Amino acid sequence: AGARADRGRAGRLHAGRAVQWGRWHESARLIVLDAPTQTGDIAQRLAAVRERWGLATVPELGRVGTMPELWAMLRALHSKGGEGFMLHRPGAGYTPGRTPDLLKFKGPAM
Repeated sequence: AGARADRGRAGRLHAGRAVQWGRWHESARLIVLDAPTQTGDIAQRLAAVRERWGLATVPELGRVGTMPELWAMLRALHSKGGEGFMLHRPGAGYTPGRTPDLLKFKGPAM
């Protein structure tokens, strides 16, 4: 997990320098994960992002009915190289920091 965190930190530093120095490569992409200054729940906040910046890459939202469905989705995501999901409580507004309204779901260590 430590090496993975280091890669993430290095990636953010590299992206920040690329933007600062005007060296953004065409293969790079920015993904908008939330819009804290917007009102409403996560779906409303991300809809505002799509409306304002039509080209912004915004994560897909979906609902999960059961834990077996969620585990199946996680296995499918892992098979494609993904790491996990962020689970949002429906209807919850934005709250900074750790909150029970927003949970990471990664499954067992791989």
